[in-house]
Amino acid sequence: MKIIDKNGKLFEKISILDIIIVLCVLFIAGVFVFGRTGQLKLPIETKSTVEYVAKLKAYNIEKSERVPFEVGCSIYASTGEYIGVVTEVERKPMISKEKLSDGTYFDYESQTAYDYFLTVEGSGTETEKGIFAQGTFALYPSNSVSTTSKYFAGSVVVLSVEKKV
Repeated sequence: MKIIDKNGKLFEKISILDIIIVLCVLFIAGVFVFGRTGQLKLPIETKSTVEYVAKLKAYNIEKSERVPFEVGCSIYASTGEYIGVVTEVERKPMISKEKLSDGTYFDYESQTAYDYFLTVEGSGTETEKGIFAQGTFALYPSNSVSTTSKYFAGSVVVLSVEKKV
């Protein structure tokens, strides 16, 4: 007695295709029932509230009478999410590299622009994917972020983000 005959039937009585169709229907019905009753556990992302310190760099800011950043001013993403409050501001002349005719590079200190290094403290959420300001705005190193504050609107680069200790 052969297990599968020449017509594709199992033990000469049941079609293999019929068995596959019945198993698929049972699987789909099982997923539907467990999904409706809440017994099926899907992977969920754990979130926890966290205080963070972010180091930001605003680059190539033209010299002006008004300083664009002050300790105590708030920083927002251009989409409106609150990033945090500035706790420290360091201003340095912007350094650019100039290529000389012999192929070497020379660091040139700008006389008309500054780079601002900001320390910003805020709160948000932390997941396996990183730290998020207001739970939605991702902050991760080397990310260029469009921001606004009282006297500034432009891009900054996230240098680092760490949990506040």
